[in-house]
Amino acid sequence: MEERRVVGEEDMVKGLLGGGVNVLGGMVGHADVEGSETEDAQLILCVITRKNTIYNEIKRISETVLGVLTQCMMHRFVLHPSVPYANSLVFKLNAKLGGVNCHVVERTEGKAVLPVFEDTDHVTTMVLGADVTHPPPGKGEMKSLAAVVGSLDDKYCEYRATTRAQTACKEIITEMEDMVLELLSLYFERNHVYPHRIIMFRDGVSEGQFGEVALEEVSAVRRASRRVGSKGRVTFLVVNKRHHVRVFPREGEGDSKGNCLAGTVVDSDVTHPFEYDFYLTSHSGLQGTSKPAHYHVLYDENGFGPDDLQEVTYRLCYLFARSTRSVSIPPPAYYAHLVASRARCHVQGDANGQRKIDSLGMRGKLGGRAGLPSVQSPRKEGHAVSSIRNGIGGVKTVAVKENIRRMMYFT
Repeated sequence: MEERRVVGEEDMVKGLLGGGVNVLGGMVGHADVEGSETEDAQLILCVITRKNTIYNEIKRISETVLGVLTQCMMHRFVLHPSVPYANSLVFKLNAKLGGVNCHVVERTEGKAVLPVFEDTDHVTTMVLGADVTHPPPGKGEMKSLAAVVGSLDDKYCEYRATTRAQTACKEIITEMEDMVLELLSLYFERNHVYPHRIIMFRDGVSEGQFGEVALEEVSAVRRASRRVGSKGRVTFLVVNKRHHVRVFPREGEGDSKGNCLAGTVVDSDVTHPFEYDFYLTSHSGLQGTSKPAHYHVLYDENGFGPDDLQEVTYRLCYLFARSTRSVSIPPPAYYAHLVASRARCHVQGDANGQRKIDSLGMRGKLGGRAGLPSVQSPRKEGHAVSSIRNGIGGVKTVAVKENIRRMMYFT
């Protein structure tokens, strides 16, 4: 194995907080970094004693300046490793380096596809996830950061991400169209065809914002698909765990913790009388009472039946790269949250949250958007969501190195 330079944490802290390009750059071997003599490295392993400012600086410098992957490890776990920690570490590394940790296999036929997406007519599907992270209280001068991720492969395991900064505390993603367009281009680059079906899992939206999301973001996804000449049919779901609904099993039908079994769906009685929504417990709780995720289908051009959409959502929850178990929300939404949080690391340290951000200017006035009707459950009857005004904010993009952007650096 080729030797690499080792830097102590004390020196790393001083170097990173003092503009530490030379510290990491010397380890990577960049020719333009003083003291660098080795060839470019693909990965740096960083052992740290605590996850504080140093973590943010490691990620910022490695991903926006040097263009190299990093994996941070806590010192106490390195000294006393456990099998679960080792598994988690290997899963993260494998995903970052382009590997696939797991995929869903249809039991009866052994095909590595999600059954609902089994495409006999050569119909391709892309799964998207979106989220926005906002500045902490009292930091209103900082920007909100929006992230969208999209799958590239037919196993729905490999994703790419794009981020934008926008007006503080604005939940609606103002640059959704361009962000989805960017991901569609990457999908075409990989598969030489645009997806025929697009399924979006949107995280972090309250029920009071559904009308605005339907008007703004759903329209943006559809426009992005039309701009590339694709007639991709869009299904748009909002996933939310900020609610007070709990579901309990009948006696003798739960798991060892007394929670509902993973895969339990509730789509009547406690759901909305008109709208298309359902609760899904997709994970097995390790302790306490499991909280199901609440899904609202705002738009569905694909005409998925409730059972099909619930099944594919559940099966996607087994594909989170970091975990050996199913997770509580689909990986696209989970990854979008991770990407938005990572973008905060990329801009950390600047008073306005502007570090390493390139301005794209303001978009022109948006107009000519037809209001989208609400989607009603095939099992329910309802009425349309009211139209809400367009919202426009300042738009910027976080500059991640091109080679990093083409990897799952956020796992």
